[in-house]
Amino acid sequence: MRRLIRVLLANKIERIIECADGSEALAAYAKSRPDWVLIDINIEFFDYKNATAAEVKPVDAISLTRRINQLFPNAYITMLADYDDVNIREAAFRAGASGYVVKDDLSSLSALLAGV
Repeated sequence: MRRLIRVLLANKIERIIECADGSEALAAYAKSRPDWVLIDINIEFFDYKNATAAEVKPVDAISLTRRINQLFPNAYITMLADYDDVNIREAAFRAGASGYVVKDDLSSLSALLAGV
């Protein structure tokens, strides 16, 4: 999926930073402050802050979105989901997402980027 998105957006975005998990994404955002973040609903986010190794548990993409938005209120975050679920969509927007795209409609990413 990441490779397909990279190909679709390569001529529209100057620089693309890919992250394997949410912790890496949070660190990359803090360092680079990109104009736009695309978070797959299936990404795992390991919250290491204030936790011992035994306590570290994966956190969902909605929580990652909320965390980025709390730390960086001007972040423009789009959630990428497998299907259009009204509950997930509403949770994403409540967490601070600015957009929601279903994987079957990746062409809409270009329209979202035009608004960034």
